[in-house]
Amino acid sequence: KEDEVDYRFLPEPDIPPLEEPYPGWIADIEATLPRHPTLLVEDMQRTHGLSASDARALVYRLDGAVAFFEEAMRASSSEADDEPVPAPELCKWMLNDVVGELNERRLGFSTSPCSSWQLVRTLQLVLRRDISARSAKSVLGELMARSLRDIDPLDV
Repeated sequence: KEDEVDYRFLPEPDIPPLEEPYPGWIADIEATLPRHPTLLVEDMQRTHGLSASDARALVYRLDGAVAFFEEAMRASSSEADDEPVPAPELCKWMLNDVVGELNERRLGFSTSPCSSWQLVRTLQLVLRRDISARSAKSVLGELMARSLRDIDPLDV
């Protein structure tokens, strides 16, 4: 039995070899694949300065959190009048306060009634000391309760 040819390791005669239809076909397919979660965690740590546990929480535990976070970071850097919200601060609010509000409503980040821009705007008001953190939590709760996606948090 040990000297027998193992048929499992022979090429399949009915399946032809895979040939690229055009040069760069495999590269095109690879470009459409999502980033591997482990690489995404490392990238978030390196580019945004997040802790390993925060980056893993965004990547592995929360549906739509990475896209929401990246959108919020873009919104934060595009606000000309205000200083950008530090990434660890934004992540802390997302993992604690925003997740609490979303869980209460049985929603995820991809279906959040509060936009990433509104979260950034609210945090900028806290950082400028225009409102307290406690008031910011109330504002976020109100934005989510009333699904006010296009309203400036300052108007709530």
